[in-house]
Amino acid sequence: MTDDDGSSLDGIRRRAVRMQHTRERPGDSPLRGLGAFGVIGWSIAIPTVGGALLGLWLDRVARQRFSWTLAL
Repeated sequence: MTDDDGSSLDGIRRRAVRMQHTRERPGDSPLRGLGAFGVIGWSIAIPTVGGALLGLWLDRVARQRFSWTLAL
């Protein structure tokens, strides 16, 4: 082994320690909060719009005294 091999092993070791530290203690990121906000928003928006569209379709296909759109 030469001196180059020793220094490269130390560099790899330092990088591995940094990566492990980052995995164990992730920093607070504004993107993490924005991502959570987006997931919550889509989990509310998709069922709402889907229910309205299903209700409109049922209003045309299965006529009732009540509105499927309002019921769903």
